Amino acid sequence: MQQNNLEHLLRLAVSEGKNRIHYSIFTINKRLIAKRNDSWEKANNEYKLGRFLFEEGVSVPEMHELVPPDSVLGERHSYELEEWFIIMERIHGKDLLKFDRKSSEFIEAAEQYKAELEKVLDLGIVPDDSSAGYNAMFNQRKRKTYLIDFEFWRKGTKKELDKVRRYLKYISKDWSNLYYDSWG
Repeated sequence: MQQNNLEHLLRLAVSEGKNRIHYSIFTINKRLIAKRNDSWEKANNEYKLGRFLFEEGVSVPEMHELVPPDSVLGERHSYELEEWFIIMERIHGKDLLKFDRKSSEFIEAAEQYKAELEKVLDLGIVPDDSSAGYNAMFNQRKRKTYLIDFEFWRKGTKKELDKVRRYLKYISKDWSNLYYDSWG
């Protein structure tokens, strides 16, 4: 089986190691990254959920490809991929929680964060591993907040969705309350 161009670029990025921007994220090029996942369940959930959220108009990175480890394919390459990878749009931005909570830029980013999470909740999805303000980046050039890292997000019960909605309402009264915190 001939490998596609994205998979080839992924192998180069992982094998060279210098393209690592986080312990599990590798730069493919200016527009794409590859995120390593240690299980099919997490990789598949994030990939499928990411595609769904993107298609529903939620501000998330566009998912491009889910690449399995070579052992799944039974193939041999000069550099073996040992884990699952998702190739997705690279978000150039600043972590929401690294802003000065009193700055107008932070307020802008936080209001967008709330609006994007409300879209997610309206789709019946609970941001299960995210705490308030966590897993969001603000692209300062585009003036746009993106939700990221959702391999554990899942369909939620009405009670779970309402809990997150109440907490979003609470923190949006005073964004200085937005810290790595649970959903209330």
